[in-house]
Amino acid sequence: MIALCQGFLPGMRERRWGRILAITSGGVRAPLPNMVYSNTSRAGLTAYLKTLAREVIVDGVTVNSILPSNRESRSASSPSSARGWTATSALPARRGGARATSGRSLPSCARSPPTT
Repeated sequence: MIALCQGFLPGMRERRWGRILAITSGGVRAPLPNMVYSNTSRAGLTAYLKTLAREVIVDGVTVNSILPSNRESRSASSPSSARGWTATSALPARRGGARATSGRSLPSCARSPPTT
């Protein structure tokens, strides 16, 4: 992801418009047990993107990170006790977010600038 940002940023800055959108994990906010390498690398990537966002906004480039958590996935479907994840019965909706709805917030992060 860092290499992609470094590769595309010069053109975005030159055009004075660009969007970088990364989907990482809610494990950044609340690290998950038994996932030390994943938690650490995603937290580092999120810190990089947050720093980058502050540096490139003056050039019309926005950087956003989506940190989904408690959603249905192949790995989340394994027993929560084995993965150390919160059981869905503890969630208000009694279920994780559906894959089909996970991307609904993405269009607002990737909008084109208004035309003048």
